[in-house]
Amino acid sequence: MAGPMLGVLVLATSATLAQAPQTPLVREAKAMTPGGFTEMFVATVMPTPDGHTVVLVNPEEEVLLPVGVALPEAVTIYGRLEHKKAPRPMTHDLLDGVVAALGARVVRVQIEDLVDGQFVGTVILQGKGGVAAVALDARAADALALALSAKAPIFVAKPVMERAALSHDDLKRMPGGDAAPALPPSPEGKARVFDL
Repeated sequence: MAGPMLGVLVLATSATLAQAPQTPLVREAKAMTPGGFTEMFVATVMPTPDGHTVVLVNPEEEVLLPVGVALPEAVTIYGRLEHKKAPRPMTHDLLDGVVAALGARVVRVQIEDLVDGQFVGTVILQGKGGVAAVALDARAADALALALSAKAPIFVAKPVMERAALSHDDLKRMPGGDAAPALPPSPEGKARVFDL
């Protein structure tokens, strides 16, 4: 997915972000508001039997949202939580650089849907000087990685939360739920990151 996204961003260098072409990957974001969304924070990255999971929590720590990610995204997100950088730029580092070189910044990311077990994300970019925001279609894992480096807020659509989020009670009802760990610390505290 980074290839098409990068192509769209490079195309925008010939015009301002406000004039970016309207494609399935790029659309105007001014009509998109966080209404109907819940703000979430990346609490941890952990290995799971199916790969790796990024755990998002809401500010009140009432619910968590597990998001399955592949190893490269897990490593990137882990590194960003721990403020570590690879010796050479990884794909998400390259995308951060491209966004900055175009005079834009990531202002927020959204997880808008859950289709066939895959979270659908959007990265919202804003140009310098109030240039219109654009929304880029993205995998949720990529959106989360970009949000962490930009310190941008993460929003999850309420229908997605209703379908996929877990509460304390949900955790207790799961096998081994009595031994299930408490939710990770709040966004103000240091995130717990498990060994990958």
